[in-house]
Amino acid sequence: MKSEYLLIESNVFSTLIEFGIFIPIVFILPVYNWISHEELIGCVSLILFIPFGLIKDVIPNFVRSGASTERLFEFEKELNQLKKEENCYLTKTSQSYSEIKFDKVCFYHMDQKGVPIFGIKNLSCAFNPGEIVFMIGGNGSGKSTFLKVLTGLYLPFSGHITINGAPAQIDEQRNLFSAIFTDFHLFDRFYGIQNGIDPKKVNDLLKLMKLDHKVSVKNNQFSTIDLSTGQRKRLAMIIAIMEDKPIYVFDEWAADQSPEFRDYFYYQLLPALKQKGKTVIAVTHDQQYFDIADRILELDYGCL
Repeated sequence: MKSEYLLIESNVFSTLIEFGIFIPIVFILPVYNWISHEELIGCVSLILFIPFGLIKDVIPNFVRSGASTERLFEFEKELNQLKKEENCYLTKTSQSYSEIKFDKVCFYHMDQKGVPIFGIKNLSCAFNPGEIVFMIGGNGSGKSTFLKVLTGLYLPFSGHITINGAPAQIDEQRNLFSAIFTDFHLFDRFYGIQNGIDPKKVNDLLKLMKLDHKVSVKNNQFSTIDLSTGQRKRLAMIIAIMEDKPIYVFDEWAADQSPEFRDYFYYQLLPALKQKGKTVIAVTHDQQYFDIADRILELDYGCL
């Protein structure tokens, strides 16, 4: 809006300047014989050509506008096609899997010159329904990078990822996961839940997470997300539970929780998800809860 206002203002100013030049030449100079008849005709003709010059200057803008509009229409068609493909995909893809497997998977972070500086190397492992897997390792060992490759946010440089024995399709891979990373973004509403949300279940979860006195839900939207870090993670957990995906990924979810919610996470929530046949992959440093896990994977400098 501001740019449009400035453009209109500049056009008005330029028009005033044109009239400021045109009026003295046509009406004042001839009265005092300061200009001959031939010179007057020449000046008027020159001034009348000014709009043609403006039109000439504006034509490229119209051409660019037309091209931009065509690109916008093409982009809109692509978006509509993506929605159709997504809908087809959602109807034909089941919310189940038997195994997701890494075979010598590598991924590297690059510097500005494209030189690998850190990553995960030749990782081979597999995950199955109904198990709890803890991932441990020091800071910078590659845990978060591994999780982002696993969930399809990073594409591997080499190696293979298979789902149920077949090469993983990126949409299929991503659709398996609900994830809460350390640097997660909390949306203020529910997205992508096919069958809609059950208001009673959401309210029960808000009470369970002790957020009902701060947050309410109306039209699939939270009343607020202006919460502490621990509370935001609990709200993100509610969203993850409502998504009901086959695999849950938690990157140090319990780190910002009180002892009460830390116990709830390890002793109640994770076993409940396992009992439903879900796979839980959790990065943790809480050694006192290691007995909850079916397996523990340790990463060290990008290697298992």
